[in-house]
Amino acid sequence: MLRTGASIRIVAPAARAREAARSSYARAIKLDVKRGVAHRKLGDVYAWNGQTDQALIKYGDALLLNPRAPVPHTWISANVTPQQCSSYYEDLGKRFLAGNPADKKPAAVFAWYCAAAATACKKFTKAESLYEAAIQLDPAFRKGYYYA
Repeated sequence: MLRTGASIRIVAPAARAREAARSSYARAIKLDVKRGVAHRKLGDVYAWNGQTDQALIKYGDALLLNPRAPVPHTWISANVTPQQCSSYYEDLGKRFLAGNPADKKPAAVFAWYCAAAATACKKFTKAESLYEAAIQLDPAFRKGYYYA
């Protein structure tokens, strides 16, 4: 059993380490805004600190740079309602495509996660059309039906 003094000695260094990590990743983003891993890792720090809105922003920034970035999609869907999740991925997909990327295939990721959220909302017709949109953007997403 930890004494109060012992728990303070553990918690305080952890808080300092989280703040140092937050500061370092924020500095890394200022140095190279197109480095997606810094956005993702800053999102992780915000998630660990319970700052869901900030985490979602940074994960979104990472996904806009690389839609296949290894962000914690499961954490995202667990920390927002299915409706919010659907809106989140729909907005990211629109923002990604608004940048007029040469390769539109990566946008399939957003369509697929938006479809998964629509399924969770029991909006099956919308989900089906979104799964089809993902396949149209990237035929490799045909196997997505297996996971849906």
